[in-house]
Amino acid sequence: MRRFGVSGRRGRPLRSPASALRPETAPAVEVAPGRALRTGVLLSLATPLALPFWLGVSTQVPEGESAVFVAGFLAGALVYALAWTGLSATGGRLLGPRALRAVNAVAAAGLAYFAVRLTLDLLV
Repeated sequence: MRRFGVSGRRGRPLRSPASALRPETAPAVEVAPGRALRTGVLLSLATPLALPFWLGVSTQVPEGESAVFVAGFLAGALVYALAWTGLSATGGRLLGPRALRAVNAVAAAGLAYFAVRLTLDLLV
C-alpha cells in the first residue's frame, strides 16, 4: 500500500492483515506503562450497547434514588472495566504471542463474516 501513498498513524505505512500473522513482520510497539490499561478501561466504559441499556433502566429509578443509582452504576462499570482489562492482560501473557495472533485472526474472520452477512442482508 506504500506505493499508493497510504500511511497509518505517525506516517508509518499500512500493513496487510496477513502480515500480522507472521511474527517476523509484526512491528513492536512501545507503550508507556499503564497507558494500555487506561485505554482499555476507557473503551470498556464507553461500550455503545451498554450506554442505551443503562439509560433505559435509569428511567425506572424512583425520583429520590437517582444519586444512589448513578453512583452504583459508575462503581459497577468501573469494576467491570477493570476486570475485563485485567483478564485480557493476564490472558495475553499466559497465551503468548503466537496464540494471541491466532485468537486475533479468528476474531477478525468472525467480524468479517458478520460484516458480509449484514451487508448482504441490507442489500437483499
